[in-house]
Amino acid sequence: GQHYLELILNKPMISSYSLSSGGERPSESISISFDEFKMQFDQMDEGGAKKAGQPKGWDLKTNKAKA
Repeated sequence: GQHYLELILNKPMISSYSLSSGGERPSESISISFDEFKMQFDQMDEGGAKKAGQPKGWDLKTNKAKA
C-alpha cells in the first residue's frame, strides 16, 4: 500500500506502557523515547501519483534541526 507520512526514530525505547480496562473497551497507552526523529509527508498530485516531500527532523541531543 501507499504511505503518506513516514516517521523514523533514532534509538527508540519504550519508556512506559499501561493497560486500562475501565468502561466497555480496554485501552493501551505506550510512550516511546528517542533522541532524534525524521519525518516525511508525501502528497498526491491531481492524477493520483505520489509526490515526494522533503524530509525534516530534529536532534534532541543537540537541539538542532536535521535535514
